[in-house]
Amino acid sequence: MINTALRSDGRFLSGMFFRVLPAQIILLLLTGINNIVDGLVGSNFFGPTAAGVIGLYSPFQTIWIWIGIVLLVGSQVRCARYMGAGKLQKTKGIFSLNITLTVAIMSVATVLSFTLASPIAATLGASPVNADDLTGYIVGRGIGLIPMILASQLVAFLSLEGKDKINYFATGAMIVVNIGLDLLFATSFRDMGIAGLGIATSISQWVYMIAAGWVFLTPKASLYFSFKNILWKETWGLLKIGFPNALALFLLAVRNNIFNKLLGTYDPTMISVAAIASYTMLSLVFESFGKGIAAAGRIMTSLCYGEEDGRSITKVIKTIFSKGTLIVLAACAAAFLLADAAAGLFYADPASQAHQLTAMAMRYGSAVLLLQAVYYFFHDYFQSIGRRRAVHADRGINDPAG
Repeated sequence: MINTALRSDGRFLSGMFFRVLPAQIILLLLTGINNIVDGLVGSNFFGPTAAGVIGLYSPFQTIWIWIGIVLLVGSQVRCARYMGAGKLQKTKGIFSLNITLTVAIMSVATVLSFTLASPIAATLGASPVNADDLTGYIVGRGIGLIPMILASQLVAFLSLEGKDKINYFATGAMIVVNIGLDLLFATSFRDMGIAGLGIATSISQWVYMIAAGWVFLTPKASLYFSFKNILWKETWGLLKIGFPNALALFLLAVRNNIFNKLLGTYDPTMISVAAIASYTMLSLVFESFGKGIAAAGRIMTSLCYGEEDGRSITKVIKTIFSKGTLIVLAACAAAFLLADAAAGLFYADPASQAHQLTAMAMRYGSAVLLLQAVYYFFHDYFQSIGRRRAVHADRGINDPAG
């Protein structure tokens, strides 16, 4: 476990913060890495419509990510508090509760993907041009829904265990497998179309989950699943903590679905949908820095909160708003300067409409990255200390369960 005997020493806390940070950034990138790989291979081998299909699928994926975020954030905060208070048995109970809820919910998601793929595609705004591709992609990605969300939960606990190197290895393995299989399906099994890219992504997610989760099956693991240890009574408290993050993500999924349908109505070629999808995939890379800093701060302040160490919380916040802000500003500059090059990864012809729209969206999007990051800094801080109303942009109160 991470050493929770925190000292109110700025250098020590800053060092610990930056040890936690990389894993949080990678964790946030995971939801978009596979979409980016699919988008790059799809747009280069099957044309702009491939990115459009992935863009249409995104709201459906976001719903399950929304549920995963509820469980992830709630578990992180509760576990960090219990660890800070030295209550390891309760930490184990939260771990077992998290795994049980995740597997149960994502099993339902998998069944829906297999049995209702065509109606789901229609709801997502599929047109006659891409309905079959989207249906096949939904089925292909359905194979990997359980590991997609379960792995993100396991990685969060790896971070609390201080075993982030396993996460880095697992992420590298997932990317290599996804790229290799995407290229294989796009060339040797081209007749499968975009559905093959979905299957490739699902296989890579199973690889990732196994590579990240094997440590919890070893005798030396301090956290392990036990049905007897499940803290069922913590379910509601866990959901309350994670719900604000998930609500914003859910509303974003609804907005994106409506937006995609409107774009498809006025642009039957789906070029604009493809451009927006490409921008969304790329923006995840740059947004992950601000969100990762906020998430690392949430873990650190939750640990300090569990120890009732207000002085250390103040120092963590100073680190976030000083060094963290500089990192986000660098991400803003990179997003603006690399807009054309990033668009070129999806659409090689700089004169194409899809390329120009993607690059323009990147430049405009870079202007709001810092404001977005500041919002997440405050949001995750209030979340870590149990001020739920403040998270909802209202008057804050302490969490009675904290």
